[in-house]
Amino acid sequence: MLNKKNIQDILPLLPLQITMLNTSIISGDSELYKEINCYLLEKFVDEEKIKVAWNYVIQNNEVLRTVFRWKELSQPIQVVLKEKQCNYTVMELTDTDEVGFSKCVEDVCKQMLKTEINLEEDLFRITLIKKDNNYAALIVMNHHILFDGWSNAVMLAEFFEYYKNLADNKQILITKKESYSNCVKQVIMEKKKYNKDFWIRYLSKYSEKENENRKMRNMNYGIKNKSISSFKFNNNVLKRIRKSADDNKMSLAVYFYLAWAIFLHVYFNRDNVVFGVTFSGRPDHMINCMSLLINTFPLIIHINGNMKIQEKLQELQDIINSIQENRNDSLTEIYRQNKDLSVIYFDSIIVLQNYPINNILWNNELMPITIYKRFYKSEVELNMSIQFFENIQYEFEYESNKYSEVEISNISEMYSQILEEIIFAEDIATVIRNISDNRVNKVEFKEFNFDEIF
Repeated sequence: MLNKKNIQDILPLLPLQITMLNTSIISGDSELYKEINCYLLEKFVDEEKIKVAWNYVIQNNEVLRTVFRWKELSQPIQVVLKEKQCNYTVMELTDTDEVGFSKCVEDVCKQMLKTEINLEEDLFRITLIKKDNNYAALIVMNHHILFDGWSNAVMLAEFFEYYKNLADNKQILITKKESYSNCVKQVIMEKKKYNKDFWIRYLSKYSEKENENRKMRNMNYGIKNKSISSFKFNNNVLKRIRKSADDNKMSLAVYFYLAWAIFLHVYFNRDNVVFGVTFSGRPDHMINCMSLLINTFPLIIHINGNMKIQEKLQELQDIINSIQENRNDSLTEIYRQNKDLSVIYFDSIIVLQNYPINNILWNNELMPITIYKRFYKSEVELNMSIQFFENIQYEFEYESNKYSEVEISNISEMYSQILEEIIFAEDIATVIRNISDNRVNKVEFKEFNFDEIF
């Protein structure tokens, strides 16, 4: 029960929040969209100052004081509380060596992944596992409905600034920023201006009967065990992609998207492929605002062997530009208002992560910190995250009951080969032929079974 005196604001949901809430309710999966990021701290671990610093972070970021309500309401809402203390737990493992400590930390993270996050009460928790005063694991658990990856970097930067000032016995200066409430209201205002004609034209491109088969499969929200495997790109290939992108005045994203589209075309033998792509956009005045300023849309691509690589890249760039202009629209509402449009189901999702978290992790002198483990459970059974940090790397989050590590490794190898081929080949047919010639063993690729996104 909420205390009315502790309510600061009542807000509508952002576009992607609507999707996440609907899917969470329909699936009944309390683990869905839960994020756990674990960091190793290797110097000056003061558990009380860490707690105080996190409370300052919560005080300065409304989204960390936000809960959700939807029962018996015509529309779901999010409620910003005036005050909320950090849900903070400290554990001590002083009698273990580093190997034993690491195993215990990973076990704790996996157990936390299975615990329920109540969207109506508490969506953000901090756990500190200490080995000694100079070695600990900091576990940040939250529901993805609160904020995006960029916000995670903003949050860590604030935490370390406050913690450093506390350690140095200096005055805490709260960072001024655009309020979360204003951020939500601005996005909602932009959403009302969505380009109906654009979405009708674009979404009508994909009307294969197979989409109906996916819909039936996607209604099965069974128990899913997620695993994550990380890979690195060939640096020489990345250099060539950057040069090609610069020469052709295109974004790097279109190269990664086209390679995945060709991959899906080959393995599913489809001329029309579709997968989810995450779009983001932060006005300058919202750079430091913690929020969910991303949205996911279907990227619909027609593939055939006669197409020229450069022409297809340009076509993709034009599509991305158009969607980016309409990124604050809600597909849920578009489908509701246009009953003749068929809901499009994704084969997979690609997320490009280019937020500046690396500066925080590498330049923090007070408390050297490294990313130790990351756990995340999404609604898809294959999710590729491409991380633009010091070195561009990527990871697959996948359903381990359906895909083995060997299969995921083979998928990764195939994708990397296609990415390299599109730099040199003139047309898509050449890419497919070269991949077939170079491959000794074809990946035993099982049918995707993805949950409903919208």
